[in-house]
Amino acid sequence: MGNRNSIVIQEDDAYGVETNPLYLYSHWHGQELDQVVVKALTRGRSRWIDSAYLTRIIISDLLRDDLDGTTGFGISQIPQDHDDNNEMIFVNFTRSGLVIRRGGSEYSPEEFINVFSDVEYAEVR
Repeated sequence: MGNRNSIVIQEDDAYGVETNPLYLYSHWHGQELDQVVVKALTRGRSRWIDSAYLTRIIISDLLRDDLDGTTGFGISQIPQDHDDNNEMIFVNFTRSGLVIRRGGSEYSPEEFINVFSDVEYAEVR
């Protein structure tokens, strides 16, 4: 059981090197990941084109209240379990800019912030 979901960080091939997705997994806070991404995008606005820095900002916001914990969050290069009622959030650094995907929809960072900022998960569904 739990409230499982992931933020998936993707990046186009960099310097000719194939990249793999990075899965940021939450076991208990799956429905709160929209707000984690909104906060990170807002705080890291100047880093939207810098995958290393924005990824670190997202991880920091995800783990903020549980830095010393040993359960509840994980980082992996393979998909983790997620609950059917939670939609994974894909943060994709492309050659043409940052794109956020969730539930079959695609958003610019500004659009994602506008749509999901301070919105309860139940209202989004």
